[in-house]
Amino acid sequence: PSLHPGATPEPKSVVRSPLPSPPTSPASAPGKEEYNCSYCDIAFRDIVMYTMHMGYHGYQDPFQCNMCGQQTTDKVAFFLHIARSSHS
Repeated sequence: PSLHPGATPEPKSVVRSPLPSPPTSPASAPGKEEYNCSYCDIAFRDIVMYTMHMGYHGYQDPFQCNMCGQQTTDKVAFFLHIARSSHS
């Protein structure tokens, strides 16, 4: 399968959401990329944190937790679920 430039392959047993928005680099701050989740309207400056966050979104429904299957109704409920739940 083809990958987006800069993407790395994921293990086939893991279902991931497509990344909704590419990194953006503000003109006034070169090298200060932001990684934006278009589902939650959250910006990350760290690619690892962004990738971890995106891993929680379900593939079929972005407000279904990919870790436990919990369905939420919106970004606030999804955020609260992730913040309060233990996914170990």
